[in-house]
Amino acid sequence: MRRSAMSSHQPTQPRPSLLRIPLFRLLAINVAIGACAAAILVGGLLWLNPGRLRELIFADSSPGIALAVLLGSDGQRDHGAGAQGG
Repeated sequence: MRRSAMSSHQPTQPRPSLLRIPLFRLLAINVAIGACAAAILVGGLLWLNPGRLRELIFADSSPGIALAVLLGSDGQRDHGAGAQGG
């Protein structure tokens, strides 16, 4: 009697979620902290309004793009500083 191909396979174990792997959990925590720090920094810049930056940003037809660039560049600066040594 011939066994079918399906019966010869052993049941596969479920893959662990990424947050159960310590390296990915650490990465997720650091990304979240960096995003919060960038949001606080951009919020502080908009609140302090140095050089009328807030008025310049919100006078544009698409202020979301300017805010996204500010948020993205802050996160990039925070991650690049350690690699450059200061």
